[in-house]
Amino acid sequence: MGKVTAYYMKRLDVTIRAAIRKSLYLPEDVAIGFFHAAVRDGGLGVPRQAGFIPHLRLRRLLRSRASSVALVVACATRAMVDCQINWCRARLADVPRPESADGLKSYWARLWHDAVDGADLSHIAESGVSTDWVRRPSPFMRGGNFVNYSWVRAIALCSRMRIDRGRRGGRDIMFRAVCQMAETAVHMIQRCFRTHGDRILRHDCIVKAVGNSLTEMGWTVHYERVYHTPAGPRKPDITAVRGTRAHLNKVAKYRDEARLTDTIIAERRAGRDGSAARVAADGVVYVTVTVSWRGVLGSDSMRSLEDLGVDRRTLRRIPIMALKGSYLN
Repeated sequence: MGKVTAYYMKRLDVTIRAAIRKSLYLPEDVAIGFFHAAVRDGGLGVPRQAGFIPHLRLRRLLRSRASSVALVVACATRAMVDCQINWCRARLADVPRPESADGLKSYWARLWHDAVDGADLSHIAESGVSTDWVRRPSPFMRGGNFVNYSWVRAIALCSRMRIDRGRRGGRDIMFRAVCQMAETAVHMIQRCFRTHGDRILRHDCIVKAVGNSLTEMGWTVHYERVYHTPAGPRKPDITAVRGTRAHLNKVAKYRDEARLTDTIIAERRAGRDGSAARVAADGVVYVTVTVSWRGVLGSDSMRSLEDLGVDRRTLRRIPIMALKGSYLN
């Protein structure tokens, strides 16, 4: 409740972001929303003091007016307190519900997801394991890996298109691998034929992790077994059998997270049109494991794997393996 000015809070935020940029080696043009959006929304979860301090002050003053102590209510209804409340609301004019913590979080989530670099993370909150590596230590990741994976999550990887952002004209932005395509992070990691082998390795690592977890849960696991169906041959990445139940699993990685749900539905429909539909009466289920190149595991995929008994430790590893593969590409 001490005296603080808007200028002081702004300078404090600039200093904090500069320290984070220096620690994570982030470029200057990383969207501000990446720093201040909650971890569950794909950000770093660092509170912005220019909004967080007025929010806390506003909540405390409004709660004082609802106190059961008459003296506290009398003090909280004075003109000086009204001035403080108006000052706090002015600082939070863009926040839909300034007195609510959820309102502040949703504001920064919207700001991050409205940015070009954050648009693909609009549904990341539905998959909690996709952000566990940010909020808690992981035995699968060192400090240097955290920096590298933060680059992938923020699309801060060096590319000609990234370097030329905001200063178009005269520069060559075509990919140096002579692909006749603009050199973007998406093209280098997900599309270029020169990195196709690395994409296969990344895919196989995820398949192996899921298969090992299913084996530990008592499933009999077969890799890439071919099934001949009227719709053509089908080769799921994993065939897991236990008793009279069988699960056909396909692991897929896609360009952006915003399309994961549609992709999962399409993949399942393709599976049902083939082998899964023909033997559905025998207890065969078609499951997709869909993860984006920015380490976002589809929420439907996460629930399907949990139903199969895949442990939480493996679910946390899948986004990390995807991020590692994307960075090494």
